[in-house]
Amino acid sequence: MEYFSKHTIYIFLTTGLKMKKNITFKQVNTNHPLLGSIISGSIGFPTVKKVDRVLQSYTQPNQFLIGAFASDNLIAIIGFELTGKQAIIKNISVSNDFKRQGIGNCLIQKTIKNYALNCVSLKTDDESVNFYKKVGFKCTPFDDKHGNRYYCHLEIPLPEASSIQQINML
Repeated sequence: MEYFSKHTIYIFLTTGLKMKKNITFKQVNTNHPLLGSIISGSIGFPTVKKVDRVLQSYTQPNQFLIGAFASDNLIAIIGFELTGKQAIIKNISVSNDFKRQGIGNCLIQKTIKNYALNCVSLKTDDESVNFYKKVGFKCTPFDDKHGNRYYCHLEIPLPEASSIQQINML
């Protein structure tokens, strides 16, 4: 039997209600024909060379790409590096037609669940920081060569005994 925190159950319920299309999630190969156009939304000033370099990085060990699909069409992607039970999100992007439907949030939650993560971190910008805060990340600002940025970190607690009993009753 699987156990989820109250927060995770809430996320699955609320995001599932927002999505109007049947969305599936699965690992994506770096040569998927739509991958470059989807992932470019998460790359600052994307060029063909930059996108190719990012996609090439996902051929290395412990690098993963998980896609969200609607009717077998790739509509969103999360790319991350996995070290033990910790993941660093390197890229996340949702096709414009599917934004604000909870798909990015679902990608994060599916990654946490499928890889049994206890910690997720990433770096982001002003444009995306509020998304991560809404998901539950703690974000700390810092400056780098790209300007104002944020380091975001999410600790995933182990379920407490009382939460497990409540979840089992659902």
